[in-house]
Amino acid sequence: MRMSKLSLLLILVMALSSCQNNKKTVNVSDEVKTDSSENLVGLVYKIDTFASVIEWEGAEGLAVINTTHNGTMELSNGELQVKDNELIGGKFNINLPSLKVLDIPAEKAGNAKLKRHLLSDDFFDVEKFKYAGFEITSIGKFGNDSLKISGNLTLKGVSKNIDIMAKVTVSENEIQAETNKFYFNRKDWGMSYGTEKSLGDEMIRPEVGIKIKLLAKK
Repeated sequence: MRMSKLSLLLILVMALSSCQNNKKTVNVSDEVKTDSSENLVGLVYKIDTFASVIEWEGAEGLAVINTTHNGTMELSNGELQVKDNELIGGKFNINLPSLKVLDIPAEKAGNAKLKRHLLSDDFFDVEKFKYAGFEITSIGKFGNDSLKISGNLTLKGVSKNIDIMAKVTVSENEIQAETNKFYFNRKDWGMSYGTEKSLGDEMIRPEVGIKIKLLAKK
């Protein structure tokens, strides 16, 4: 039986979509770990939510021909803990409805359309989950000027422990922290368009890029 052109096209789409971007995602553990700084006495610095930001990146389309989107999200609250001039812990919440799309002009219909889709139950589902959160569980040295930070990332009510790299500067009155851009697989947190194996979901890259910039003050 000869295959139709449509069938061949669908096979090609699925084959190309399965060749995902080889961006390395963070190590993910299903174990929700305990914050190791709970019993440590340290100074608390409050995160300046106006000066801190979460930058996001995502892509849609075929693995070899895709459109990358990017934007920001605001923090609603948070704190970092310091002892002996070193970061020992911290946590913050992300205000998901604050999500902005930056790669499409604000006046274009596609901007509002993409934002609605990202905030829908296909992805962040903000009607049920207004906030995402991150809480540090352990911190270790990484190289000469970076830290390896492990923490519980919570999205859509699902918490998983991840490892990220960051540069942190502690002074008497403030802390500046910035992560490298890291990628997580949205499907690990139940973020799927339709069903996980649907054609629509296959046309959206599973990797979500995140970069965190924090400023915290005494």
